[in-house]
Amino acid sequence: MMRAPRPVAYLPRRRGFCTLFIVIFVLSSIFISCIVHYYKHLTGTKWDLGANPKHAKPVMNSFAYQLMPHLNDHPSSLKPAFLLNGTRENCDVVIGIPTVHRDKGSYIISTVSNVIHGMTDEEKDKNLIVVLVAETQMDYVRPLVEKLATLFSEYIYTGLVELVVPSPFYYPDFDNLPLNFGDSNKRVMWRTKHNLNVLYVMAYARSRGTYYLMLEDDVTVKERFIEHMLDFAKAKTKSNPDWYVLEFCNIGGIGKLFKTSDLIYFMTYIQLFYKQMPIDWLLESYIADSSCSLDRATESCTNSKTQI
Repeated sequence: MMRAPRPVAYLPRRRGFCTLFIVIFVLSSIFISCIVHYYKHLTGTKWDLGANPKHAKPVMNSFAYQLMPHLNDHPSSLKPAFLLNGTRENCDVVIGIPTVHRDKGSYIISTVSNVIHGMTDEEKDKNLIVVLVAETQMDYVRPLVEKLATLFSEYIYTGLVELVVPSPFYYPDFDNLPLNFGDSNKRVMWRTKHNLNVLYVMAYARSRGTYYLMLEDDVTVKERFIEHMLDFAKAKTKSNPDWYVLEFCNIGGIGKLFKTSDLIYFMTYIQLFYKQMPIDWLLESYIADSSCSLDRATESCTNSKTQI
Protein backbone atom coordinates (compact mmCIF):
# COMPACT_ATOMS: atom_id res chain seq x y z
CA MET A 1 0.00 0.00 0.00
CA MET A 2 1.57 3.30 -1.08
CA ARG A 3 1.19 6.51 0.90
CA ALA A 4 0.39 9.72 -0.86
CA PRO A 5 3.39 12.07 -0.82
CA ARG A 6 3.11 14.94 1.64
CA PRO A 7 3.18 18.49 0.37
CA VAL A 8 6.65 20.01 0.31
CA ALA A 9 5.65 22.69 2.79
CA TYR A 10 4.42 20.13 5.29
CA LEU A 11 6.73 19.38 8.24
CA PRO A 12 5.65 17.64 11.40
CA ARG A 13 6.01 19.83 14.51
CA ARG A 14 8.35 17.35 16.16
CA ARG A 15 10.72 17.26 13.20
CA GLY A 16 10.64 21.05 12.93
CA PHE A 17 11.45 21.35 16.60
CA CYS A 18 14.37 18.92 16.26
CA THR A 19 15.72 20.80 13.24
CA LEU A 20 15.50 24.11 15.09
CA PHE A 21 17.20 22.59 18.11
CA ILE A 22 20.08 21.28 15.97
CA VAL A 23 20.56 24.66 14.29
CA ILE A 24 20.61 26.44 17.65
CA PHE A 25 23.02 23.85 19.05
CA VAL A 26 25.43 24.23 16.12
CA LEU A 27 25.36 28.02 16.23
CA SER A 28 25.84 28.00 20.00
CA SER A 29 28.79 25.64 19.66
CA ILE A 30 30.42 27.91 17.09
CA PHE A 31 29.81 30.98 19.27
CA ILE A 32 31.20 29.30 22.39
CA SER A 33 34.21 28.08 20.41
CA CYS A 34 34.95 31.63 19.28
CA ILE A 35 34.64 32.97 22.82
CA VAL A 36 36.91 30.26 24.19
CA HIS A 37 39.42 30.87 21.39
CA TYR A 38 39.48 34.59 22.19
CA TYR A 39 39.61 34.33 25.95
CA LYS A 40 42.27 31.68 26.00
CA HIS A 41 44.64 34.57 25.35
CA LEU A 42 43.39 36.29 28.48
CA THR A 43 43.07 33.50 31.03
CA GLY A 44 45.35 31.14 32.86
CA THR A 45 49.07 31.60 33.31
CA LYS A 46 50.16 30.80 29.79
CA TRP A 47 49.18 33.25 27.07
CA ASP A 48 49.35 32.84 23.34
CA LEU A 49 49.73 35.34 20.55
CA GLY A 50 46.80 37.16 19.03
CA ALA A 51 45.50 36.78 15.50
CA ASN A 52 48.28 38.30 13.41
CA PRO A 53 51.86 37.27 14.20
CA LYS A 54 53.39 39.57 11.59
CA HIS A 55 54.37 42.16 14.18
CA ALA A 56 54.56 39.72 17.05
CA LYS A 57 58.16 40.52 17.88
CA PRO A 58 59.43 44.05 18.49
CA VAL A 59 62.15 44.87 15.97
CA MET A 60 65.15 45.56 18.18
CA ASN A 61 68.62 46.12 16.77
CA SER A 62 70.83 43.11 16.17
CA PHE A 63 72.84 43.57 19.37
CA ALA A 64 69.92 44.10 21.77
CA TYR A 65 70.74 40.81 23.48
CA GLN A 66 74.26 42.05 24.20
CA LEU A 67 73.14 45.42 25.53
CA MET A 68 70.31 43.86 27.56
CA PRO A 69 71.70 40.43 28.52
CA HIS A 70 68.67 39.48 30.63
CA LEU A 71 66.80 38.95 27.34
CA ASN A 72 68.91 35.83 26.84
CA ASP A 73 67.37 34.18 29.90
CA HIS A 74 64.20 33.17 28.06
CA PRO A 75 63.52 32.52 24.34
CA SER A 76 60.21 34.42 24.51
CA SER A 77 61.55 37.56 26.17
CA LEU A 78 60.70 39.71 23.12
CA LYS A 79 57.55 37.83 22.19
CA PRO A 80 54.35 39.53 23.41
CA ALA A 81 52.32 37.66 26.00
CA PHE A 82 49.18 38.96 24.29
CA LEU A 83 48.68 40.74 21.01
CA LEU A 84 45.50 42.08 19.46
CA ASN A 85 46.58 43.75 16.25
CA GLY A 86 45.67 44.48 12.69
CA THR A 87 47.52 44.79 9.43
CA ARG A 88 47.72 48.55 9.09
CA GLU A 89 50.93 49.71 7.42
CA ASN A 90 52.42 52.91 5.98
CA CYS A 91 50.70 55.13 8.54
CA ASP A 92 51.34 58.84 8.78
CA VAL A 93 51.82 58.72 12.56
CA VAL A 94 52.15 55.77 14.92
CA ILE A 95 51.18 56.80 18.45
CA GLY A 96 52.75 54.77 21.26
CA ILE A 97 51.02 54.80 24.66
CA PRO A 98 52.40 52.57 27.42
CA THR A 99 50.11 52.20 30.44
CA VAL A 100 50.88 50.87 33.90
CA HIS A 101 49.00 50.14 37.09
CA ARG A 102 48.26 53.24 39.17
CA ASP A 103 47.15 53.10 42.78
CA LYS A 104 44.77 56.04 42.28
CA GLY A 105 43.10 54.70 39.15
CA SER A 106 43.80 54.29 35.45
CA TYR A 107 43.55 57.06 32.89
CA ILE A 108 44.24 54.99 29.78
CA ILE A 109 40.61 54.70 28.66
CA SER A 110 40.00 58.44 28.76
CA THR A 111 43.37 59.05 27.10
CA VAL A 112 42.71 56.69 24.19
CA SER A 113 39.18 58.08 23.79
CA ASN A 114 40.53 61.61 23.72
CA VAL A 115 43.21 60.74 21.16
CA ILE A 116 40.66 59.05 18.88
CA HIS A 117 38.17 61.90 19.12
CA GLY A 118 40.97 64.37 18.36
CA MET A 119 41.30 62.82 14.89
CA THR A 120 39.26 63.47 11.79
CA ASP A 121 37.63 60.51 10.05
CA GLU A 122 40.34 60.59 7.41
CA GLU A 123 43.06 60.59 10.07
CA LYS A 124 41.46 57.56 11.73
CA ASP A 125 42.12 55.66 8.50
CA LYS A 126 45.75 56.75 8.12
CA ASN A 127 47.23 56.50 11.62
CA LEU A 128 47.78 53.92 14.34
CA ILE A 129 47.49 53.87 18.14
CA VAL A 130 49.53 51.19 19.95
CA VAL A 131 48.57 50.65 23.59
CA LEU A 132 51.14 48.72 25.60
CA VAL A 133 49.65 47.28 28.80
CA ALA A 134 53.00 47.20 30.55
CA GLU A 135 52.29 44.96 33.52
CA THR A 136 52.79 41.27 34.21
CA GLN A 137 50.24 40.69 36.98
CA MET A 138 47.34 38.74 35.46
CA ASP A 139 44.72 40.04 37.90
CA TYR A 140 45.39 43.58 36.60
CA VAL A 141 46.20 42.92 32.95
CA ARG A 142 43.31 40.61 32.03
CA PRO A 143 40.39 42.84 33.07
CA LEU A 144 42.04 45.91 31.57
CA VAL A 145 42.68 44.19 28.22
CA GLU A 146 39.11 42.89 28.18
CA LYS A 147 37.78 46.37 28.90
CA LEU A 148 39.93 48.03 26.25
CA ALA A 149 39.03 45.35 23.70
CA THR A 150 35.33 45.88 24.41
CA LEU A 151 35.25 49.68 24.55
CA PHE A 152 37.43 50.15 21.45
CA SER A 153 36.30 47.09 19.49
CA GLU A 154 35.22 49.27 16.54
CA TYR A 155 38.66 50.83 16.24
CA ILE A 156 40.50 47.56 16.81
CA TYR A 157 38.44 46.06 14.00
CA THR A 158 39.29 48.91 11.62
CA GLY A 159 42.98 48.74 12.56
CA LEU A 160 43.28 52.10 14.32
CA VAL A 161 43.99 50.59 17.77
CA GLU A 162 46.27 47.70 18.70
CA LEU A 163 46.79 46.16 22.15
CA VAL A 164 50.09 44.62 23.24
CA VAL A 165 51.19 43.00 26.50
CA PRO A 166 54.93 42.29 26.85
CA SER A 167 56.33 39.05 28.12
CA PRO A 168 57.23 39.07 31.82
CA PHE A 169 60.68 37.87 30.71
CA TYR A 170 61.23 41.17 28.89
CA TYR A 171 61.99 42.88 32.20
CA PRO A 172 65.18 42.39 34.24
CA ASP A 173 65.43 41.71 37.96
CA PHE A 174 64.36 45.06 39.40
CA ASP A 175 65.78 44.21 42.83
CA ASN A 176 69.36 44.45 41.55
CA LEU A 177 69.38 47.84 39.87
CA PRO A 178 72.20 50.34 40.51
CA LEU A 179 71.08 53.26 42.67
CA ASN A 180 72.07 56.79 41.61
CA PHE A 181 71.06 60.46 41.88
CA GLY A 182 70.00 59.74 45.47
CA ASP A 183 66.83 58.01 44.24
CA SER A 184 65.18 55.23 46.21
CA ASN A 185 65.04 51.69 44.88
CA LYS A 186 61.34 52.19 44.15
CA ARG A 187 62.04 55.31 42.09
CA VAL A 188 64.90 53.65 40.20
CA MET A 189 62.70 50.62 39.46
CA TRP A 190 59.87 52.84 38.20
CA ARG A 191 62.01 54.88 35.81
CA THR A 192 63.88 51.79 34.55
CA LYS A 193 60.63 50.01 33.79
CA HIS A 194 59.25 53.13 32.10
CA ASN A 195 62.34 53.33 29.87
CA LEU A 196 61.89 49.70 28.87
CA ASN A 197 58.20 50.29 28.13
CA VAL A 198 59.01 53.25 25.89
CA LEU A 199 61.68 51.17 24.13
CA TYR A 200 59.27 48.26 23.58
CA VAL A 201 56.59 50.39 21.94
CA MET A 202 59.15 52.14 19.74
CA ALA A 203 60.56 48.81 18.59
CA TYR A 204 57.10 47.41 17.92
CA ALA A 205 55.83 50.47 16.05
CA ARG A 206 58.75 51.94 14.15
CA SER A 207 58.20 49.92 10.97
CA ARG A 208 54.53 50.88 10.72
CA GLY A 209 54.61 54.54 9.73
CA THR A 210 56.51 57.70 8.82
CA TYR A 211 56.46 59.37 12.23
CA TYR A 212 56.33 58.09 15.80
CA LEU A 213 54.58 60.11 18.52
CA MET A 214 55.54 59.34 22.11
CA LEU A 215 52.68 59.80 24.58
CA GLU A 216 51.83 58.66 28.10
CA ASP A 217 48.61 57.27 29.50
CA ASP A 218 47.36 60.40 31.25
CA VAL A 219 47.24 63.09 28.57
CA THR A 220 44.70 65.02 26.56
CA VAL A 221 45.14 66.31 23.02
CA LYS A 222 43.60 69.10 21.00
CA GLU A 223 41.29 68.50 18.06
CA ARG A 224 43.07 67.91 14.77
CA PHE A 225 46.34 67.56 16.67
CA ILE A 226 47.80 65.25 14.01
CA GLU A 227 47.09 67.76 11.26
CA HIS A 228 48.88 70.50 13.20
CA MET A 229 51.85 68.23 14.01
CA LEU A 230 52.28 67.12 10.41
CA ASP A 231 52.02 70.67 9.11
CA PHE A 232 54.71 71.74 11.57
CA ALA A 233 56.90 68.73 10.70
CA LYS A 234 56.69 69.51 6.98
CA ALA A 235 57.58 73.16 7.56
CA LYS A 236 60.47 72.16 9.82
CA THR A 237 61.74 69.70 7.22
CA LYS A 238 61.96 72.48 4.64
CA SER A 239 64.05 74.67 6.93
CA ASN A 240 66.05 71.85 8.55
CA PRO A 241 65.78 68.44 6.85
CA ASP A 242 68.03 66.88 9.50
CA TRP A 243 65.82 67.55 12.53
CA TYR A 244 65.62 64.62 14.91
CA VAL A 245 62.78 65.28 17.36
CA LEU A 246 59.95 67.82 17.58
CA GLU A 247 58.65 68.66 21.03
CA PHE A 248 54.94 69.49 21.40
CA CYS A 249 54.97 69.25 25.19
CA ASN A 250 57.81 70.15 27.54
CA ILE A 251 56.82 67.67 30.26
CA GLY A 252 58.64 64.35 30.52
CA GLY A 253 58.33 61.99 27.57
CA ILE A 254 55.04 63.43 26.31
CA GLY A 255 54.40 64.82 22.85
CA LYS A 256 57.75 63.99 21.25
CA LEU A 257 57.56 63.38 17.49
CA PHE A 258 60.29 61.35 15.75
CA LYS A 259 60.94 60.24 12.22
CA THR A 260 60.70 56.46 12.41
CA SER A 261 63.66 56.13 10.03
CA ASP A 262 65.88 57.71 12.72
CA LEU A 263 64.30 56.10 15.77
CA ILE A 264 66.78 53.23 15.99
CA TYR A 265 69.52 55.59 17.20
CA PHE A 266 67.61 56.74 20.26
CA MET A 267 66.43 53.17 20.87
CA THR A 268 70.08 52.09 21.05
CA TYR A 269 70.81 54.93 23.45
CA ILE A 270 67.98 53.76 25.70
CA GLN A 271 69.38 50.23 25.65
CA LEU A 272 72.75 51.55 26.77
CA PHE A 273 71.53 53.74 29.63
CA TYR A 274 68.02 52.61 30.60
CA LYS A 275 69.16 51.90 34.17
CA GLN A 276 70.86 55.27 34.65
CA MET A 277 68.24 58.02 34.18
CA PRO A 278 64.57 58.71 33.30
CA ILE A 279 63.39 58.90 29.70
CA ASP A 280 63.29 62.70 29.42
CA TRP A 281 66.87 62.91 30.70
CA LEU A 282 67.91 60.21 28.25
CA LEU A 283 66.45 62.17 25.35
CA GLU A 284 68.08 65.39 26.53
CA SER A 285 71.40 63.58 26.97
CA TYR A 286 71.15 61.96 23.54
CA ILE A 287 70.50 65.31 21.86
CA ALA A 288 73.40 66.90 23.74
CA ASP A 289 75.75 64.09 22.80
CA SER A 290 74.64 64.35 19.17
CA SER A 291 75.10 68.10 18.85
CA CYS A 292 77.72 69.22 21.36
CA SER A 293 81.37 68.54 22.01
CA LEU A 294 83.20 68.90 25.31
CA ASP A 295 85.10 71.99 24.18
CA ARG A 296 82.04 74.00 23.14
CA ALA A 297 80.56 76.74 25.30
CA THR A 298 77.19 76.20 26.95
CA GLU A 299 75.43 78.86 24.87
CA SER A 300 76.76 77.47 21.63
CA CYS A 301 75.74 73.96 22.65
CA THR A 302 72.23 75.11 23.55
CA ASN A 303 71.80 76.72 20.13
CA SER A 304 72.95 73.52 18.44
CA LYS A 305 70.49 71.43 20.41
CA THR A 306 67.57 73.57 19.29
CA GLN A 307 68.42 72.69 15.69
CA ILE A 308 67.95 68.98 16.38
